[in-house]
Amino acid sequence: MTSGLWSGGSACGRIPRMGGRFATRNHWILCVAAMALWLALGWPVLLRAIAGSASSKSPLWLVPYAIFGADALGPMVPKLRPGVRWTLFCGQLAAVVAMAIVAQWAMMSVFLVITAWQAAMATTPDKAMAWVAFQMLAVTITLALVPKPDQCWV
Repeated sequence: MTSGLWSGGSACGRIPRMGGRFATRNHWILCVAAMALWLALGWPVLLRAIAGSASSKSPLWLVPYAIFGADALGPMVPKLRPGVRWTLFCGQLAAVVAMAIVAQWAMMSVFLVITAWQAAMATTPDKAMAWVAFQMLAVTITLALVPKPDQCWV
């Protein structure tokens, strides 16, 4: 039984593959939105680090944050080889795991949403859902290993 939304469903509710025409129509709008969100999450931490004031997050948090931003830019290129794209996705996930180790924060789940969106736009629904499950498993295991984990952001 299918809902009609994927390729095996009925023709009346069929949508194109996530990486097909649908992806290119709003691609750059979504890219700008993702990078604006990335900047909005890190901007307050960056300002506090520059000012030298106390923050709930360590300035060390900015290192994986910057790596995530750099890795998030790569998959935005429309004609990127799949191997390079998946390597960048893994880099994004590693950066989120590092951020979770340095400082747990409820809004960090947004970084996982950015990575999941990029995977969904680049591949099939099955692979995208597998990626979402994999990244959630990786972050959940990481939070289980850190002292005083904040589980609310998963």
